[in-house]
Amino acid sequence: MRSLRDAGADGVVVVADHPSASQLRHALGLEDEKLADVDWVELDAPVGLVAGIRAAGGVLAGERFLLHRPDGLLMHNRATLRRALADRDSNATLFFRTRRAADPVALHSVGAASRLGVEPEGDVVMLDGIYAFAPALFDALRELEPGSEGTGALLEAIEWLDQSPAGVRAELLDGWWQYSNHPQYLLDANRQILDALEPVALEGRWPESRFEGRVHADPTAQIRGALIRGPVIIGAGAKVVDAYVGPYTAIGREVVVQNAEVESSMLLAGSSVCHVGARIEASILGRGAAVTRDFRLPRGMRLLMGEGARLTLS
Repeated sequence: MRSLRDAGADGVVVVADHPSASQLRHALGLEDEKLADVDWVELDAPVGLVAGIRAAGGVLAGERFLLHRPDGLLMHNRATLRRALADRDSNATLFFRTRRAADPVALHSVGAASRLGVEPEGDVVMLDGIYAFAPALFDALRELEPGSEGTGALLEAIEWLDQSPAGVRAELLDGWWQYSNHPQYLLDANRQILDALEPVALEGRWPESRFEGRVHADPTAQIRGALIRGPVIIGAGAKVVDAYVGPYTAIGREVVVQNAEVESSMLLAGSSVCHVGARIEASILGRGAAVTRDFRLPRGMRLLMGEGARLTLS
């Protein structure tokens, strides 16, 4: 939301099914009150990309807008988005970035983009996750075959827009992060976000603990007997007691870290790490997850892990 505000958006439209919207409302309710206003378009069931755009049409009211999919985040270079949003001469702006050796197959250039003739020179990939559109997009969507969905259908609409006098523009936009179904991508994004933290004075708030580097901690957090080495962020109601929290760690609201060490990790809301004999590193704990030590005998490992979960011991 802050990225969209910084890009010049004076409002945000969120399209989601009811369960997803409920979770998003809960998360956004804890955000900065100065964020852009949010309009909600709630649907009975999840829908495809094109159907979601159509559902937001009534709220957008003829305005130029940024289409921002939920699995991406712009880390920097927001001036490019501001320029695309302020553009009144083209029907759309496609964003590209320079190709990287580690790019997954999912980020390969989409063939339809090349047919448009708008691809910048050089070895680049088109970003499948963020676009800028004029209201003419809705005219283009009406030309699609019934039931057309997904990125392919959207690119068909973009081709239709490119045939009009206003055409389609291309911009290079390095700084876009997109999730690619691997935990390391989340940890990389977490590092980049925490790198952007500004220094904050915490002297006197938690006198029993020591803070080094850039640390953001909610005033309602309980921090006692801890060494916090930033960049670190600690959410509302979190409890960090007799613990070490190392760089690049994000601690969500009401998380408990007690008699434990955590570094380069993400602990989501309500999770806990207590009395663990080894440092937790490069890890992600989901909401309500718990890692703890049981001191009862006989000793043994007791695991409760869901589908796709991963445990690494060293």
